[in-house]
Order: sequence, then structure tokens, then C-alpha cells
Amino acid sequence: MTSITLEFDGLPPEAAKCAACIDRLGERLQGVVGISSVVMAKDRREVVLALHETAEPKRVEAAARKIMSEVADGYVHDALRIGGMDCPSCASEIEGSLKDIDGVVSASVDFPAARLFVEYELGKVGLPDIQNQVRRLGFSAQKLSDPAKDDSATQVVPLALGGVLWVVGALAPESAKPILYSAATVVSGWRMIVPGLICLRNLKFSTNTLMTVAVIGALSIGEWSEAAAVAWLFALGNFLQARTMNRTRTAVKSLIDSAPRIATIRKNGERREVEIQEVIEGDLIEVKPFAIIPVDGDVVEGNSFVNTSSLTGESEPVWAAPGSEVLAGGVAEGGFLLVRAKGSFTDSTYSKMLELIERGQSARAPQQEMIDRVTAWYTPAVLIGALLLGITLPLLAFRTWEQGLHQAFWLLMVACPCALVISIPVAAVTAIGAASRLGAMVKGAVFLEALPKVKNWAFDKTGTLT
Repeated sequence: MTSITLEFDGLPPEAAKCAACIDRLGERLQGVVGISSVVMAKDRREVVLALHETAEPKRVEAAARKIMSEVADGYVHDALRIGGMDCPSCASEIEGSLKDIDGVVSASVDFPAARLFVEYELGKVGLPDIQNQVRRLGFSAQKLSDPAKDDSATQVVPLALGGVLWVVGALAPESAKPILYSAATVVSGWRMIVPGLICLRNLKFSTNTLMTVAVIGALSIGEWSEAAAVAWLFALGNFLQARTMNRTRTAVKSLIDSAPRIATIRKNGERREVEIQEVIEGDLIEVKPFAIIPVDGDVVEGNSFVNTSSLTGESEPVWAAPGSEVLAGGVAEGGFLLVRAKGSFTDSTYSKMLELIERGQSARAPQQEMIDRVTAWYTPAVLIGALLLGITLPLLAFRTWEQGLHQAFWLLMVACPCALVISIPVAAVTAIGAASRLGAMVKGAVFLEALPKVKNWAFDKTGTLT
């Protein structure tokens, strides 16, 4: 049987990384006359088309390529920087809320990278609508092109003010305690309560839902101090988790930020500095001593040792002279080089390496998938258990109403799965970032998990492991 293999590189750039577009591509290819089956090999980023015996391969391939080029027509792809996420359940809440909007085709939140990737139909919904929906949940949403804002104040100020109100409530007269404790609960727990109530309204159960029900229940039975304590401690835990995740993101971001931003081009005897994205094939690039080579190319003039250890693993610098090939990311150690670009920065080895780092920190490990499946059932199970303790057992006279309600709310308070949910992403991203700083490029958490099963290691003469 004849088959045709097409790479995802033939897709528009905005569709190549969009799962919804790739699924839509598979559906549309199924309708092409002459194609008997379509296999989407997402891991290899290609699609394999099996043809009928009577099909004309050239005609089928032309039709398939046309569909690939048009698969994103009528749809808009945007990426936003999300601030204020404390744990993966926040990412799930954002995804669920956005998917309920008419016109939103897909929404995926990359928690480790704090990114939202959304696809929506042109004319039905706009980016401001999506940003407003995210903000209603208590998170910030910025375009990647906008300067990053420090949202730490939105966590520190409520946490500090809530703590003060809690302490003042403990020292206040009995008549003032309910007001002060309630204020402490709302101030320190608003980032939990708002998304928790929205999820509860939509019958979607998350960690915030558990804690919101517990806090409101504690307030309803007069446990003012306990409600304030739970809200404040939960906010403190989320703040510490967010700090841990931000340190990890910063470590990986520092590697990505080390990429060259500016290139010096020589043209018609003049020198000018341009953004790295403006460099095209054939441009003459000046590389000063101890500067990073911005793009892959061939040396036209000058000579220097070039340190490529971060790219090739070669510990010793290599000699570059006219005619030598040099790679982006290499450092010219001591000499001046004039390099003719062989392509743009996005085509360079260094750019692809950075893309591997970004993909690696976002890739989900099998253990993370397992935890997600468990928590999808765990949260509703805890709520059912709380209902049994708080309502069913008192109705059957196995508990008094006071005992049942107190035990139900205690269960909700201690059963929060945040530590379990955040454990794998933090460990994986931290390990990938640390490995990257040491020159080891890890494609994803799934490969980290496979390392304990490796029995033999093979290194080349430079000590490089591939």
C-alpha cells in the first residue's frame, strides 16, 4: 500500500504547535478522496497518509498540503503570560473557564512556564474577552510582548493584611471577633474563594472548591477563628509554592534570556545593529572578541578560537578561520570574526536547543498524568465524604449535627491535595533547569523518569552523551 508522510513543518507556524489544529487537520484529511487512513504521529511531528490503490499520489499530496496551509484559516492563536497561579489546579480552572466561552476552540495552560495558549474563532470572541475572563478568576493575563509585571504584591499584601486582622481579632473583644475574623478570611483568602465559587457554580471541583466550602462552612457554624486560620494558612502555602515555582522559572528563563538579541550587520561598508530576528541568509555579521555568535554561518574574515561547549560538549575551543563553519551560541574567544549568515536565528542550532529547553519544561511526565487522573476523582470523593460526615451520619443519628459538621469541615481542610499536585511539576522543571545550566539538554520529564531504567551509558571521545 502506498503512503505519504508529511511533516508538521508544512503547517502555518501558529498551527504547528496547536493540538486543536492538528486534530482538525486529521479530521479534514480523512475526507480527501484517495486517502484510506490517516495516522497523526504527534511525537514525530508528522502525518502518515495511507492511499487507496487507485489513488494518484501527487494529486492527494497536493490536496493534503492545501488543507495543511488552510487549517488555521478563520482561527486566531494567542499566547498570554499568566500571573498569580499557585498550583496546577489554578491552570485547570483557567482552562475550564475559557472552554465554556462560545468561540473558544481550545485553551491550554502551561503551568511550569506560566503561559496560556488559546485558539478561538475570528469574529465570535476577542482577546480582551479572554483576558477579562482570566482576570475574573483572580489571575493576570498579559500579552507576551508586554513588559512582565511583578504581581507579588497581589499575594504579599493580602497575606500580610489578613495576618494582621487575624491577630487583632484574637486580641479583640468577643463582640468584634466575628467581624475581624471574617475580614481576615476574605482578605487573605480571596484568591481562593473567587475561583472556588466559580468552579462550584459550574459543578467543577478543584482544590479551591474544597477549601472554599470548608471556609464558608466554618463561618456558617460560628468557627470564626478556624475559618480565618485556614484561609490564611492556605494563602501562605500557596505563596510559598508560587515562590518555589518562580525561582524555577527564573532559572530556565535565564538560560533563554542568554540568547543574543542584537547582531551587528556590515552592509555597503556601513555597520548597523539590528534585532536578531531581522538577520537573513547572506548577511555579513560582525562578531567582536568574547561576543556570542548570533547565527550559524561561515567565517569570511578574521580568526579566533570559538568555545562551543554549550552546544557540542567539546571542552576545548575550536579554531575558526576563513571558510570555517561556526554555530550560533558559540563564543569568539579573543579574535574578531566576520561571518556570513547561513539562515535566520530561528533556523540555528542554538535556537533549536533553546526550544528544546522550553518544550522540556512543559512536557508532562507519566507520573504527572497519573496524579491528574487521581485528583480528578480525589476532589469529588472528598466532597462526598464530607457530605456523609456532615449530613448523612447526623440524619442516621450516628453523630450529632455539631459533631458531623465539624468533622466534615475538618476533612475538607486537611484533605487539600496541593502538595501532591505540585510535586511533580516543580521537581521536573527544577531538574531540567539544573541540567540545562550544566550543558545537558533534556527533552522532557518523561525522559527524566526513564533515567533510573538505563543500564548502559555510551559517551563519545569528547565526553558527550547523546
